[in-house]
Amino acid sequence: MATAQSQVEESKRGLVVKIGVAVLAILGAGYFAFLRGNPENEQLDTPESAAPYACRSCGHGMLVTPAEFDRLLQQGAMGADGAERGRSALRCPKCQKMAIRRGVRCPKDGQIFLPVKDGKTVLCPQCKWRPPENY
Repeated sequence: MATAQSQVEESKRGLVVKIGVAVLAILGAGYFAFLRGNPENEQLDTPESAAPYACRSCGHGMLVTPAEFDRLLQQGAMGADGAERGRSALRCPKCQKMAIRRGVRCPKDGQIFLPVKDGKTVLCPQCKWRPPENY
């Protein structure tokens, strides 16, 4: 009789585990359906949220919002930077090379450029402003 009773207890325990897994799956699906699809959770797409990016190859500078960055990723505009192993870059809309990286924007004249080249600090091409060391 003890074995029949232990089998019933194991069966109940298994049922509780299955119900728990099902409830977690439903809650997870609800989260992705309602919270992740909520416009309040979308990436910012405002001029204030844009970050400077510059091309290592041709020097083209541009501002990219978080939402635009996501769109570029979805379009496959990100890949390996051929010049530096292990680094990724965006495709430059001007020269079409995978060479766009996070840059800096000069506070004096708005010029966008890469702050470091070949391990050395680069000055603003227009006004010669020097970016702080933490860039």
